[in-house]
Amino acid sequence: GMATLQTLTNHFHPLAPSIITSNSIHKTLNMMALLIIALSSMKYANAGWSTGMATFYTSSTVLNDDGNACGMSGTASAYKNTMYAAIAGSEFDDGYGCGKCYQIKGTGAYGNNPDCNFDTTTITIQAIDQCPSSECSASHFDLSKDAMTAITGSANMASTCGEISIKYKRVDCTGITGNFYIKNKSGTSKYWYGFKLNDVNDDGAISSVVLKKGSTKVTTCSKSDGSSYWLCSGTISQSLPLSIQITSDKGKTVTASNCITSFSGNKVMSCSTNLSKGSSFTEEEEGASHSQYWYTGVIAVVLLSVIICGVVGFFYVKRRKQKAKDAVSFIETDENKTTQAGDGDSEATGYDMNPIDTAGDDIVNGDTPNSQTPADTPVADDHDEEQEIEIEVAANDQVTLS
Repeated sequence: GMATLQTLTNHFHPLAPSIITSNSIHKTLNMMALLIIALSSMKYANAGWSTGMATFYTSSTVLNDDGNACGMSGTASAYKNTMYAAIAGSEFDDGYGCGKCYQIKGTGAYGNNPDCNFDTTTITIQAIDQCPSSECSASHFDLSKDAMTAITGSANMASTCGEISIKYKRVDCTGITGNFYIKNKSGTSKYWYGFKLNDVNDDGAISSVVLKKGSTKVTTCSKSDGSSYWLCSGTISQSLPLSIQITSDKGKTVTASNCITSFSGNKVMSCSTNLSKGSSFTEEEEGASHSQYWYTGVIAVVLLSVIICGVVGFFYVKRRKQKAKDAVSFIETDENKTTQAGDGDSEATGYDMNPIDTAGDDIVNGDTPNSQTPADTPVADDHDEEQEIEIEVAANDQVTLS
């Protein structure tokens, strides 16, 4: 870490290493470490967990021909066909919540039950049944016995606890790796066509279904007649096979071409596709207590880069200011020395005060700059002028006498 920071610093400014001390680098690296730890903690606080409670039940009441309110044949083998739950309220959503997957984390006894004691464990379940609203709220999960046993560690502890406090969140149904399939409802035909969806992966829950012939829409299907199956509108006059387009509650859509090949009751038809994975939720590995979120790493890298650039930039600006200050001090010192040197009369220690026009170098080939008399041209003094006047006066007197 220290070598990396020093290398980046050298790249930004060659003089910076001289002012970056080992102590300042250690302080910076410690700050970065604390920041990364804080970001790692944030991912747990912001992972979308909600608080609720869980009970368990053994399904003995046949609600429909597949044994549950969602009409599903059971969870996929990825969830051991037994890791399921009955949900209620807005989570069940009149059957449109069927197929959702959740992570359930047991956090301890619900209420005062000192004998209910187990280690924290996280499991993934799929919602395939309904808990009556008179018994359950949206945050109450009525688990299968196997699911409760997996959380509490044993069947005995599950019975001892009865009710437990949980944290839960919705996740992708990534445990389902195959294609989804359709099972026709008993008694169906082209005049009254109903079916059930199984093994839809990713978002799990489906909000709308459209049947197509090629690219042409044939009819739409909904859960208007009950939560356990999809009932299509009107008579289907188009010939088989038909394609089916499903759209998840998160808006993800896929079309399985020519999947519906029969209107016969209880007919199972495997489709050729499934929802794409990984865009709506992030599923933790089953049994893990925490998950790694890609955005935590991205944020850490960005903030780390900003800190490094800030440190380097700070020392760079500091160095530039110091250089500017040194330059100003040098100029002031030089001016003081020059002023002191010019105070004397000596030509060796002061300035040359001779007029520029009288400098010998300005006379070239007898020219006299600025119409001044050259330095080497003799100039008559006052005595010579008096002699000339006397001679002129004498001459004038001679002329007058003659």
